[in-house]
Amino acid sequence: MSGPATSPLARQAPLQRASPRAAKSNHRGVIMKDCAKCKNLFTANRILLGLLMLVPGLLKLFVVKPAAVVGMLTGMGYPIPSVLAWVLIIAEIGTGIMILGNWNLRYAIIPPAIILTLAGFTAYWGSWPSLILHL
Repeated sequence: MSGPATSPLARQAPLQRASPRAAKSNHRGVIMKDCAKCKNLFTANRILLGLLMLVPGLLKLFVVKPAAVVGMLTGMGYPIPSVLAWVLIIAEIGTGIMILGNWNLRYAIIPPAIILTLAGFTAYWGSWPSLILHL
């Protein structure tokens, strides 16, 4: 053997730097364009989802009052409606603030997904086409 053994990875050419305008890949390998329009759309989507959670939570707390939310959940047949009413109100307000504040989004979107899925099943249980459209 005349020289030190090298691995196939060590023999590869160094990576070239991409131009700043080139498309880049996110952590899942999906190609995303690095443009201002895309960033604006993501920001608008985040703001709308945050408001979609925050406004109904505040309305349930200050306008409708928690007692009416308990009555609504009782009428729908949910178990322990007094506890679920407060969990619903706190989850809506908390996740709305988290999403609007762009804080820990990976975990902040889990409660809205659960809440909106349960709302869809509750409202459209008898009508499957409407349920699929809602989800």
